Amino acid sequence: MTTEVSIAQLSAAICINGRPAELLAPSFDPATGVVEVWVPSEAGKEYSVCWRRRQDTGCDLGGVVTIDGRQVGGTSRVVTRSSMGWNEYSGQQTSGMTERPFRFNEVQTTDNERILVHQQLPPRPGEIVLEIYRVAIVSQAHPVLLSGRAPSPVGLIHERSKKVGCHVTRLGSERISKSCSSVLAVPLTPLDYVPCATFIFKYRSAEILRAAGIMPPLLNLSVSLTRRGEEEDEDDVDQAEAEIAALQIALKARIEALAKRKRIRVDDVEANISAKRRRVYIKKENERSAASPGSIELTEL
Repeated sequence: MTTEVSIAQLSAAICINGRPAELLAPSFDPATGVVEVWVPSEAGKEYSVCWRRRQDTGCDLGGVVTIDGRQVGGTSRVVTRSSMGWNEYSGQQTSGMTERPFRFNEVQTTDNERILVHQQLPPRPGEIVLEIYRVAIVSQAHPVLLSGRAPSPVGLIHERSKKVGCHVTRLGSERISKSCSSVLAVPLTPLDYVPCATFIFKYRSAEILRAAGIMPPLLNLSVSLTRRGEEEDEDDVDQAEAEIAALQIALKARIEALAKRKRIRVDDVEANISAKRRRVYIKKENERSAASPGSIELTEL
């Protein structure tokens, strides 16, 4: 399982509730120093953006975090050349000792036609960008810089929006954070106004990532639960039952959403699905029968 991506001697990761998150389908562009990767987000859980240098880069570094298309105040950090450990952005810094934590949040929907499709969404929902710059520290004990803004509150979006089911970031209640001092830093050279590395984390719910084929399904149907000559392992059976239950819940939610979108009853959606399943079954049986001379076509019954 990949929990860390690296480029240009730098690494980055996302932690959810204090644990490294799985990173999916990473893509790298060494020419521009850009990494893109998918993150399965969980609504209601806090997260942090982490990065470190893998080896000596020969200068101080500054990192800037942008969330959902907006730079968040208090997330510009400078790391001295001697620091090789992980640097963590866990929230919007509100003072030298307090912060409001980052938290994944599910966008709520409505069928109110007066609400525009994307009216209340941030510029780039579901995206965390970490940019790292080569800098030089020019002044110590500078006042704590809290420029930028908090993620804007996200209201309702229309149920026909393509962004239905997406996650955005909200801030939790203010809490005590690790104390931090502030310095004044400037780009190391005129060329360093451009980041030396950019990490783009695109976060979506696990259901959306599975539907897109980015995240593997819960249940591997190619693995049989029964073992020849052995008794079934109770842990395997329990795991399979839990996965099947999760799939059933996801299917029920999908059917209810489809019924709402088509403005018909849930029973009618289930009937349509059953009819389509029956047609697929008959087609497969007919193909199988055609390969066996003298067999009876199901459509003749």
